[in-house]
Amino acid sequence: MTTEAKNAIAMSREVLSGLRDLNNIETTSGIVPNIFHTHFVDLATGEKGIADLICRILREREAIFPLGAEQTELRQVAIAGAMFTDAILAEVEMRFTAGSIRYPAKTVRAYLSVHLGKSGKVGKVQLTNLEDKPRPCCKPRCKWFLIA
Repeated sequence: MTTEAKNAIAMSREVLSGLRDLNNIETTSGIVPNIFHTHFVDLATGEKGIADLICRILREREAIFPLGAEQTELRQVAIAGAMFTDAILAEVEMRFTAGSIRYPAKTVRAYLSVHLGKSGKVGKVQLTNLEDKPRPCCKPRCKWFLIA
């Protein structure tokens, strides 16, 4: 690894902070659509984009279960360890978007259900009405986990 590459990796935290700042400036301007904003990049780990950020959040929360765990005796463990979509959205906001429009809720939801879900990286536990009580809404939510 070159000295330049090592220096770039050592500045990973500053780079990520700069990316967030740039997104906030572009958001404030109101003239730059979110698709032209910067992406999440962690030079130290090589993680990039919303898919890697979602996977990191689930991994750090230890929301990792075997495929089909929601249909076995591990269901209650999976429910306890998996994350609601809103909790994932809050983590994305805190870790990267914070004030910008880069990864809106619809993008995070699309990545959970379509990109990561259909690729076999992320699974979900669809809660029943009884499991999602007490809650005023009539439709039960789901929780997400990384597939081990």
